[in-house]
Amino acid sequence: MAGGPNFTSEKVVAYELGYRWQPSTNVSLSLAGFYNVYRDVYSVEALPNTLTYQIQNGSEGESWGVEVSGQYQIAPTWRLRGGYTYFDKNLRSKPGRNFNPDYLGNDVKNRVLLQSILDLPGNFQLDLAGRYLDYLPKTLATAQVPAYVTFDVRLAWLYKWLEVSVVGQNLGQRQHVEFQTLAIPRSVYGKVSIRF
Repeated sequence: MAGGPNFTSEKVVAYELGYRWQPSTNVSLSLAGFYNVYRDVYSVEALPNTLTYQIQNGSEGESWGVEVSGQYQIAPTWRLRGGYTYFDKNLRSKPGRNFNPDYLGNDVKNRVLLQSILDLPGNFQLDLAGRYLDYLPKTLATAQVPAYVTFDVRLAWLYKWLEVSVVGQNLGQRQHVEFQTLAIPRSVYGKVSIRF
């Protein structure tokens, strides 16, 4: 495979419309919709009458979706946030081209995030975040990835310029797959941060 001498930058025209509403001082909600048009997207195609494959601009398509999010300040020291995103993408070969771009548009369609941020006595913080990601369908170049639910926990102690924290990630199960067959394991680690 060779790089195409005529390959140009991929192009996108993006449209977005949103609305934010704050019915009270401790509640805010937002809604946004978007539509994107892609041109001159990456493709890998054989040169005519050869076995040489070259990177070209042989794909095009659209994506669209909606995002809903909100925040609720339960108390001065406790805040809840959450959101839902729907995303769909349709990529195809340009007329007269021979390339299957399905794997380029293989994105999660449904995503949910819930988060709790709590300030505790003694300069401690406790953050919890749960998320759901929809499945990824199988394509010519990628394996199917099942949907999963998982959560993260962070406990931190802060004092002026110092932060000491313990973080647990992907605690919902021992491991889960996010792309192809690559398994992301559960992990726990500590961190010390100094801010100047």
